[in-house]
Amino acid sequence: MSGDAFRRIRQRISLWYVGVFAAIIFLFGAAVYLAVTHQVGAALDRQLVAATGEIERALQIREQERNLPDHAVDALDELRIPGVSLYVFDVEGRPLRDTEPPGSLAPLAQYALDSGTVWARFEVGEEANERVYGRRISVEGQSYAALATTPSVEVEDRYPGLLASFLLAALGALALVGLGGTALARKSLVPVQQSMERMRRFVADASHELRTPATVLRTRAEVALQRSRSVEEYAEFLTQVRREAERLGRLVDGLLLLAAADEDALPKGRPSVYLDDLLVQASELARALAAPKDVALALGSFEEAPIEADPDLVRQLCLILLENAVKYTQPSGTVRADVTADATMCRLTVRDTGPGIDSETLPYIFERFYRADPARGREGGSGLGLAIAKSIADAHGATIDVESTPGYGTTVRVAFPIRSASATSGNRT
Repeated sequence: MSGDAFRRIRQRISLWYVGVFAAIIFLFGAAVYLAVTHQVGAALDRQLVAATGEIERALQIREQERNLPDHAVDALDELRIPGVSLYVFDVEGRPLRDTEPPGSLAPLAQYALDSGTVWARFEVGEEANERVYGRRISVEGQSYAALATTPSVEVEDRYPGLLASFLLAALGALALVGLGGTALARKSLVPVQQSMERMRRFVADASHELRTPATVLRTRAEVALQRSRSVEEYAEFLTQVRREAERLGRLVDGLLLLAAADEDALPKGRPSVYLDDLLVQASELARALAAPKDVALALGSFEEAPIEADPDLVRQLCLILLENAVKYTQPSGTVRADVTADATMCRLTVRDTGPGIDSETLPYIFERFYRADPARGREGGSGLGLAIAKSIADAHGATIDVESTPGYGTTVRVAFPIRSASATSGNRT
């Protein structure tokens, strides 16, 4: 995938961040707006209901004081509530206060007398309307319609500064999300880019490695078929074909094992085994490589090391480390393997007296098809050995690390979790 493709993906992810956050802000803002609108409306309603209660009390006072000799003040006419207009109608529809009511209130008053309560709105201008609440009240056996009105107030009219501040904050948050989303998209795609680059390199290397033995097989077969040959010559050609076929088979097996590790499809069974036993079995196979090179393969510390692992895979790991050490150790050199154990870990250590690995190369030795020295390809390796070893170690929850000093050799350590106490009580196989 090209850089332009990743750039487009980053842009899309950033847009998704902004879009999702904008939707969240919109929904949150809408919820807050509706909640505030409801609260403002509820507050106005409570004010109107309380106002009709004041009208009822004023009428009661008026009736009580009507026949007093010093009565001079009408409690109903004197009743004032800031922001609220008050109206009272008798059963005939006549207003009892001096204030002239709007014509649209008379039908509402009649409705309140008939049904008990009324809620309504009426227009007082092109862009203004008032909220109305009315109810029937009874004083001294007489029924009245008490109505209270107040201007309907929109949230944007009552809290213009709050809405402007929220809008500015939302725009600022979206700008920050855009910047942060771009940074996060760039950072989140880095592992994807690295993974795809490793995959591209892996496919290219695998194709190269597979092409070589396939080409050799085809070439040997073509040469053998060009003319009639003796039995010995055909046997020589078949021997060469078998050698390349074995190399191709090992390469394919390694690729399949790595693919299984990538898919987390390595065997899940973890029987009780002993690391020291598996090392002995692997060392017997590795001696066949060490003897022709005059490399001494020695087993040093050899403690009982119980682990829970797939024996075939761990045996393969041991063999990879031993063969790798023997392969790059000069004649008359030494390879030593040790197994130690403590209360929590079992450790396998393989040391060689080879040329070592420089510090710049060391971080890459577990990469697939990587060779510290291109000349090492002549040793017959495919560059998969240490990658397979690490995959096996990872699959068993083990750690693997390498220390090397150029000119003094290399040390590889693998640490496995020790087998549980209940499993350790079993017999050794």
